[in-house]
Amino acid sequence: MGKNFIDIKDFSKEDIIEILNRAKELKHLNKPKNVNLGLLKDKNIYFLFFEPSTRTKMSFLKAASLLGATTFDFETSKSSLNKGESLIETLVNLESLGADAFIIRVKEVGFFDILKNKIKASLINAGEGTYRHPSQALLDLYTLWEEYDYDFEKLKNLKITIIGDIKNSRVARSLLKLFSLFEIKTFIYGPSTYLLENPEVYNTEILNSLEEALNISDVIILLRIQLERQNAKKYFPSLKTYNYFYGLSLEKIKNIKKNIKIMHPGPFNEGVEINSELAYSNYSLIFKQVNNGVFVRAAILEKLLKI
Repeated sequence: MGKNFIDIKDFSKEDIIEILNRAKELKHLNKPKNVNLGLLKDKNIYFLFFEPSTRTKMSFLKAASLLGATTFDFETSKSSLNKGESLIETLVNLESLGADAFIIRVKEVGFFDILKNKIKASLINAGEGTYRHPSQALLDLYTLWEEYDYDFEKLKNLKITIIGDIKNSRVARSLLKLFSLFEIKTFIYGPSTYLLENPEVYNTEILNSLEEALNISDVIILLRIQLERQNAKKYFPSLKTYNYFYGLSLEKIKNIKKNIKIMHPGPFNEGVEINSELAYSNYSLIFKQVNNGVFVRAAILEKLLKI
């Protein structure tokens, strides 16, 4: 896998299975809570988040704590970056202070491809613009693997539909690559303005209605409308309209005969892509995703940094 964690396509299926198996072990070792395993007690991990984050950042922080690493939260808004220092220069200086890994979230696309040959420390992609979010994809796969009895063969029989802003979603792109690697059948659905122009590249198909998605799917993954990145009215008339045609509620799925599972990478816009009643129901795996993220990310950190 190398020293970096940047893109799903950089990993073999065997790499991913190894990470998921280790995440399962770490989850078991975390009982009782707040265990310090000391596996990375001599490692320094720096967090550089240029976009807001709750789940991903806290999850990686908790993962580093579980492994006993020392963490540093780099305040990007108060750094020399505001004096004209380049990000590469900043990272090189932090390397000189003993950084073993950088966990980074950025708005720009292509950032990691530029940096990966210039920095000796491990680079971990915690979200890159609208392009990649590999750790979210892995924790979603882990959650499904756990839900289906830790059986990869059962996953191959699943039909999964991703609904929402596929075009601008770094999560969707990473998920589609990962699901394809594990031979999981996928579909996408949403406003035509939010769909991929070349779905065949991702081995997925476009569905024609929410009813079709509900009837065909074992799992539905909802995506957030990224209101902070875009003027949503350019893509559909209103949030109320979006909710009517593309949003899910407990009422919409209660007549589905099979036990459909609902996922969402979070945070969700309540009453837009999902209502709170469904999010907190037995159909939902949303909060299992959040919990599992700690152990998947811990397994990633351990694989990259334990020598």
